[in-house]
Amino acid sequence: MGKDIEDVHHMRVATRRCGVCFACSVLTTKRSSTRTFTTELRHLAWTLGAVRDLDVLIDDVRTYQATLKAPQQADLQQAIDELDKQRENVPP
Repeated sequence: MGKDIEDVHHMRVATRRCGVCFACSVLTTKRSSTRTFTTELRHLAWTLGAVRDLDVLIDDVRTYQATLKAPQQADLQQAIDELDKQRENVPP
C-alpha cells in the first residue's frame, strides 16, 4: 500500500475530470477522435476504484486491529496481509 491512501482517490478524481473534459469536447470534435481516450479513462477509473476500495478496507481493518489485544492483532494481520496481496494484484 502507498504512503497515503488519498493519492489513489486524487487520481480517480482526475480521471473523472478528464472524462468531463472529453464529454465537453464532443461539441467541437468528432466523437471517434476521443473514443480511445474515454475508453482508456473508464478502464483506468475502474482499476483505480478497485485499488481504492481495498485501500479503504485495509485502513479500516488496521484501525480496528489497533483496538485489539496482541493475540487478536496477530490473527487479524493474516487477513490484512491477504488484502495487501489482493491490492498488489488488481488486474490492470
